[in-house]
Order: sequence, then structure tokens, then C-alpha cells
Amino acid sequence: MVFTSGSQKAYGSAQPYWENPSVFRVNSESPVTDFTPASTIQKAKQNNGLDSDRVVSLNGEWDFRLFANPFEVDDKIFSNNMDNDWQKIKVPGNWELQGYSYPIYRNVDYPFEPVNPPFVPADDNPTGVYKRTFQLDRNITEQQVYLELGGVSSAYFLWVNGEKIGYAEGSKTAARFNITSVVKTGTNRIGLKVLRWSDGSYLEDQDMWSLTGIERDVRLIIRPNNHIKDFYVKSALDKTYQNGMFELSVETKNTLRKAFKGKLIVQLENALGQSVAHFENIITQKNLDDPVFTFKQVIKNVKKWTAETPYLYNLSIVLEDEQQNSLEAVAYNVGFRTVETKNGQLLVNGEPIIIRGVNRHEHSLESGRYVSHETMLKDIKLMKQHNINAVRTAHYPNDPYWYYLSDKYGIYLMSETNIETHQIRSQPNSPVKNAQWLPAFMGRTQNNIEIYKNHPSVIAWSLGNEAGNGINFQHTFDWIKKRDPSRSVVYAGNIRYKSSHLEFGKWSYSDWAAPMYPSIEECVGYLEKAPEKPLILIEYAHAMGNSVGELKDYWAEVEKHPVFQGGYIWDWVDQSLIKHDSKGTPYFAYGGDFEPKGFNTDRNFVINGLVAADRKLHPHIYEVKKVYQPVKVLPTDLANGKITINNRFDFTNLSELDMVWKIQKNGEIIWTKSDTQLDIAPHANSSILLNYPELVKDGSEYFLNVSFRQKNSSELLPKGHEIGYAQFKLEHLSNVAQSLELPKEGTQIQLEIQKRSNSINIQSATVTWSIDTDTGYLSQIIKNNMPILKAPLRLNFWRPPTDNDNIDISGAKVWESLGLSDTSNQVLDTKLSGNTINITSEILNRQKIKLFDAKISYEFFQNDQVKITTDLSPTNAVKSMAKIGYQSNLTSDYSNISWFGAGPHESYIDRAESALIDVYTDSVENMFERYVKPQEYGNRTGIRWVEVGNGKDSLKFSALLNTMNFSGRQYGDNDIHQSGHINELNKLDTTVFNFDYKVRGVGTAACGPNLAEQYQVPITPLQFSFLISAE
Repeated sequence: MVFTSGSQKAYGSAQPYWENPSVFRVNSESPVTDFTPASTIQKAKQNNGLDSDRVVSLNGEWDFRLFANPFEVDDKIFSNNMDNDWQKIKVPGNWELQGYSYPIYRNVDYPFEPVNPPFVPADDNPTGVYKRTFQLDRNITEQQVYLELGGVSSAYFLWVNGEKIGYAEGSKTAARFNITSVVKTGTNRIGLKVLRWSDGSYLEDQDMWSLTGIERDVRLIIRPNNHIKDFYVKSALDKTYQNGMFELSVETKNTLRKAFKGKLIVQLENALGQSVAHFENIITQKNLDDPVFTFKQVIKNVKKWTAETPYLYNLSIVLEDEQQNSLEAVAYNVGFRTVETKNGQLLVNGEPIIIRGVNRHEHSLESGRYVSHETMLKDIKLMKQHNINAVRTAHYPNDPYWYYLSDKYGIYLMSETNIETHQIRSQPNSPVKNAQWLPAFMGRTQNNIEIYKNHPSVIAWSLGNEAGNGINFQHTFDWIKKRDPSRSVVYAGNIRYKSSHLEFGKWSYSDWAAPMYPSIEECVGYLEKAPEKPLILIEYAHAMGNSVGELKDYWAEVEKHPVFQGGYIWDWVDQSLIKHDSKGTPYFAYGGDFEPKGFNTDRNFVINGLVAADRKLHPHIYEVKKVYQPVKVLPTDLANGKITINNRFDFTNLSELDMVWKIQKNGEIIWTKSDTQLDIAPHANSSILLNYPELVKDGSEYFLNVSFRQKNSSELLPKGHEIGYAQFKLEHLSNVAQSLELPKEGTQIQLEIQKRSNSINIQSATVTWSIDTDTGYLSQIIKNNMPILKAPLRLNFWRPPTDNDNIDISGAKVWESLGLSDTSNQVLDTKLSGNTINITSEILNRQKIKLFDAKISYEFFQNDQVKITTDLSPTNAVKSMAKIGYQSNLTSDYSNISWFGAGPHESYIDRAESALIDVYTDSVENMFERYVKPQEYGNRTGIRWVEVGNGKDSLKFSALLNTMNFSGRQYGDNDIHQSGHINELNKLDTTVFNFDYKVRGVGTAACGPNLAEQYQVPITPLQFSFLISAE
């Protein structure tokens, strides 16, 4: 089922606004910077310039009705008093999440058909009517009243007190209407007719939910007849990067038909409240005039704004009348900084910076595209805690509060214009190539720049996303460069991908090389050609499901090449929405969970976050924190305690951090020391000599751990917060082999061996081991008369596919064709020699095709131990595997796990930088990872030993010669694979335990390169051994 268009219906004699690309907004005010005026400067400063006595919020409960299309709405509805046929709706919010219609998710294709720009469905175009009353208790005879709607999707008409006021498109920037002529003191009525689809929908084909309604704040702003219309702060640095070049242009507005005389008072104060610049200017305005007044001053030795040092000055602008009465005042934050590109590098304040970035959609689990201030602050805090310093506001300007927070706490922003035409971007007459669409392109661009032009956090403008190439982007690029030459302008669409490198297309409207999802080889190919533009990946490391592998490999190239300056991970937050199943159980929903049966969606491709929709962390964010950390340790000469510390901060001396280093022996800390005297400048290195205690090589493993921690607390980061860390094995003290001792020859106790028709039982005083001679597998372990295994310890080559596995050319489709999820071990020969059982066999798939020649030996030792050695030789049929190892089901009480290996969070061969070798304890239940669509989870790498127990007894699996992997689960592999959501999983009464020799990496192939060969399971003959202890 899809939306279809009926015959086009007339809208009077003219083409409807919502199908006319040349009409962007009607009767709205021109866009201005995002400021909130107050009556006095004291009141303006009370709420950091975000709220004031001049503002009346219209957020809250509105009356609402939903119609099938705009033609069903009689405009007289806005003139009549309320009838009884209305329901309630929350504003801001999306109506699909409040019981009206349903959300739609598609990535590339438009959520309606047919696709015929600028026309949209006539009959099936859900149209919501919003109405409410509001009180104006003050005298407004000498005032101007503006109505500001922060964001409405996708197009709307506005009525006030029965009068039709205007029209607007562009769902992600505010529209302001002067409603002075129709409002009155007392009770007033406001109404909106909101269309789900409009010609604007063709420019908002972003990878997100299609949701509708009033999704940002609605407010009245009551202002004097003479007021501050707009201002533009230019606060760059001089050529020495030491002094601030303060330039302020203030545009005032006179709405009266008579001249006005007054005064403009401008003051700039530092964070201590001390004035660093002060201006007073007597002004004269002609009637209906909007003059501009300019103020300039050099601020000596200015404190500079960066994402690391977000120093803000406080700007005050006051407009007084001739009697020195304050008519209007504005408080606003100002940061001094310069953005340039020189010699192929992006510079801030003359220094090359690194973009440790992420893309950010505005999304809330409960309220969709409306995100509360509290959630935004939480997002900023989580980003700063995980070393993220940059955000691309994908794919539209974010709420103004996000820019305020980014200024305050230090985030480099790329503010993106709300333009994407993904499905039709390559068509010959797509909007980017069509002059008919230029007003819409220009209107959206100008809104973005004019509203957010004064934010120091904005270091780049983006023209849009995935909208093709054409003359309209050249026009918007040229306009931005003329209006604001102080920032970079970026667009990803002019990059072409070649087999081994990147190159630019013919268009010249991007200051950066900003590709999406290039391979490392393509990046290096570009870097080796002496590029003139910095390489900053506008999207990479697609974080869908269990993902973000190979991140360290991209950043190894960032460290090598000065013009490779980072990138923006896709993306910050899963876009799941809350839903309840038939039992009332809440679950995280995605595409297809709301739409009518048969509606084509892109399913869980909307689930790509470093954090879940409820802001709980996914494991891969720990890898991001580690790889993004701005301090690196190099093992110069570990045997003699010499390390080199590389300060990868751009503006922060490491004197701001404490260094703590520890030595651990087999997971036990035996030495700790702190160093609070670091003094390493940004971009500098320094060698440090650590005074080790006297250590003895005794067969143990020794590790050096180095940690860098916040020396002083800040508003977001507490004292002691770990910024970065490193771990090194002290090879000169550690054995090459693992610190595991097999029982020495001759110490084997006499075991009782019983041969049965299809098994061999090996029995000691307390433990019985059973080998099934039909399958060749260890079928049971009985300890103290209690069986431990509920399924044999069997070879396993498969895992429940990740989202990346399902796309990768060497992934799940190959495994399915090989039948790796259902293999059997056909025994050819069984030999018993002393306390050793040798099995010769063939591994077959369900079609009885041989995949491996196999030899498995079981060697039994004293103290209830068995050494299992496996030799595998793959046949030519095997092209790819998920893993090589063993799987068993243990009784459910065996749910407590301790291990010596990488942790504490899950890790994979290509995502293990963040996991430290140590001894950890956890439970199977707690090791579950909440991937919205269930898939492979919970692996731990670098395993020396792992012990699974019930609090009384345990099984210990020990790696021999090579480290192993393990995972413990409460769900079966096939159940994980078949379930679409977490609530569909069926908890087993067993513990599924995997002990694996090799496990495939996770990569990012769902939207990115295929998994690199070095992270795939090798298709070669191999041997591995491990020990099981049941003592």
C-alpha cells in the first residue's frame, strides 16, 4: 500500500502554494538571528538570553482534528468558535505519535507516490488543523506582536482571530509573522492548517522518519514599535591570532509613520563581567525605516573560543528612547575565533584541528522529532565524555538551543541546510538543476545562515545532503560566500569515487573534500595526490547494529596525513520509536512497525546510533571514545620504562590532565603511581621515564596501563574523568605462551574408561566426561552427579548475522549458501590411546557437502581437566566463515562468568582498541546488548581463560598458545537471527556458551566498505587447543 494521487484539484484559480516551488513563504518576516529580546538588559540576562518578559509561550495542549487532505478543510473552521468535535494534542510534537495517522520510514524513496515534483497526492495528503486560544493581558496598543513557529512539517497556513495571515514551508527553521493588526488585548484565537506533503517534501527526503506537525516551540514576542530587528557579530582574530576584531552591525526597525530618535548602547563583557568594549550611539530613524549601525573595536589579547576552550564574552545591546527609557535589550554570547583553510588544512585560530565528529538527527524515543532541552544537554554531555568535539546537524539546522549549548560547552558545528532530494537527485531535471526551484533552495539556505550566523560554534555551512549537483547549489554557495566569507562551505556531492582514490567533480562549491563512506584505500589515494582541500569524511563508520569496526585504521591514516582531519560518524542516536506489543510490553520500533501491511519501508536502516534512543550507550561508543582520544602513548622502550606521550589536543596543554600508571600481573594491580606534572603543548610529543618497581619474570603476564584524567572538574566533566588511556604488554617480563600450565607428563591419575555402544565415558572421583562416538563431540560433563551440559560441545562456524553481515559480500549470504548454521560432524575413525581419544571426521553441511576435514583429540588429565585439540582443513567449498570455535548449552544456573581477557564491554578483532586486558566478572544476563534488531552480540577478545559457574561449581576454559574469544547468552542463535525485535526473543533455560578460536570482525558494510580481509576468518588449515577444567 502506498499513497497515490488522485486528479489535481483546483485551489481557486492559482496553483496551490504547496505545489509551487517558487513560493517558499508568504507574509513572513525575513530571517534574523536567533535572539530573544527583553524589556531591560537585566531581564535579558536572567535566562542567558533564552527567555524574557517579552515572550509568551504557546507550547502545551492544543485542539486538533485530522483530515484526509487539505481540500476537506473548510477555511471557515478558523473563524468559528470551537465546536465539540476536537481532540487534544501536545505542542511541540508529531501527530503520528499522538494517535493520528502513522509514522513512515524510508531512506531513499519518498514516503508518497507518485513522485512527480512539485505535485503531491491530492486525496491522500493528511492535513491537521490546530487551534487554541491565548490571552494577552497587557496593553499592546504601542506594541508589535510577532508569532514565531520554530518548525512545522511540512507546510502550513496560519490564521489568527479568523484572519488568514500567511504560509510557510521549511520544517526545520523558524518562521515569524507580524500579527499586530489582528490581535487584541484579551482572548485571541490561533489556527494552523498543516499539510503532511508539499513541494517542500521533495527537498526533505532525508534518512529519517516521516513525521508531521508542530515540532518546535511556538511563542509570541511582544515588542515596542521601535526595536532591534537583527544584528550580526563578526568576531574574528587579527593576523597574529592574538587580538579580537570585534565588529557589530545592528539593524533597528521603526514600524511607525514618524521619525524616531534614541540611543543604541552596546557593551561587551568578559566572563568576569568586566567591560572590554562599550559604545553609545545616538540614532535617528526615519518613518518605516530599518537603518543599520556598525560598531568596531580591536580587543587586545582576547580569550579565544575553541571546542576545547569555549570562552564566551557577553554582548549586551540596548535600545533607548530620548528619555533614556529602555525600549528593548538583547543579551547574547560571543566567541572570538577565526576559521580558514590554508595549505590544504582546516585551521581554527591559526591551528589545524581534528574533527572527532558525529552526525546528529533530532530524535526522541517518545516524542519523535521534538527533543527537549534536557535531552539536548544530555547529548552534549555524553559527546564530551566520549571525546566527540564536532557535530554535523544532519540533515537540517537543529533547534537553536543546540547551538547555544554548542557555544557554551564547545562543539564544532557544521550547520546543514534543509535540502535533500535523494530519490530524484540524479534525474535530468532534478530540483538542483531547475531554476524553478531556486527560490526554495535560496530561502532554505538564507534561513540557515541568517538565523545561526552569530554562533562561534558554527565553523562550516553545508549546502545540503544527497541532492545531486547543479546550478542551484552554485547560486547558494556564491550567496553564502558573499554573506559570510568567514566560514567553510561544504557539500559532499561533488566527490567522485574511483577504484583507488577520490576526485572532485566539475562543481566548485565545497571548501573541503567531504566524501561519504570511502574505503581507506580511496582516502589514501586522495591524500597521495598533494590535495588542496582538507579531507574530512562527512559520513563514515556507519553505526548500524553491532558495528563501527575498523575505526582505528581510518585514524591511523589521520595521524599520518596532516590534511586528513577526521570525520563525522553516522550517526549519534538510534531513531527508534516506542511501541507496545499485544501483551503490553514496550519495545523499540522501526520502519514497518507502524505502516500498513505491504507498505514498502527500509526497516531498521534508521537504527544507526552510537547511543540508543533512550540515550543508553551502545558498546561501540567506547571504541569511538578510545580512538578519538586526544592523547596517545607510544611504547618507546618499555623494557626500560620509556614511553612517548603525543598531545593530540589542538589547544590544550596536558598540564590540564593527571597521568596515572599502573602495572598489573595476571590481572592484579601490583603498582600504581600518579604524575600531575605533565607539561606537553598541543601537537607536541614528550618522552617520559617511568620508574618501574623491581619485577621478576615468573611466567606471569605483566601489563602497563596509562590513564589520563581530568585534573579539575567542569560543568560536564567531573574531576578524575578519564580522557584517554593505553595498555601495553611488558613482553620482556611475560612468557610468549600464555601463563597456563598443562599437567606434567606422568602426573595423570588413573581414569576409569567405559566404552559403550555410542560413547566413551571417562570418570574420576567426582567428574564424568562423555564423548559421543557418533558425533565425535563432548556430550556431557557430570560433576557430583549433576549434569552440566544440556547440549554437546560442538564445532560452530556461524553467528546470528549483524546488519553489516547481511550486506557484506563475504557475509551472511555466503554463510547461508554454505549451510554454516547447520553442520554435522561425520566420524570416520575413533581411537583410544591411554587417556587420549582421537577422532577423525568430516564436517558436512545440511546438504552433506564436505566443508572441512577434521581431527579432534581429547586428552584427559588429573584434577578433572581435558585438553581439546582441533585440526581443521577447509575444502574449496568454503569461501567465508563467521567464526571457528565451539558452542555448548550449559544448565541455566551456570550464568556467572569471570574471565581474563579484553573487557569489560564486548569487543571484536576490528573493534578492540577500547577493551583492556584484565580480570572481569559479570553475568550472562548483564552481558546482553540491546541491539534494536537482535543480532550477534557479546563477544570478548583476547581471552586467556574464562570461568562459567553457578556460585558453587564451575567450568574453566583456558586458551593454549593463542588467545581465544568467548560469549555467553540466554538466547539461541537461530532465535536471535529470526527475531525482529528484542521483545520477540525467547529466553532459554540454558546458558549458550561460545568459546571461539577466530571470530569475524564487525566492519561497517551496511553502508560502507566490505570488511577488510585481515578481519575475516582465514580459510586455511589450522590447529587450536584449549583446556577445560571441572575441578
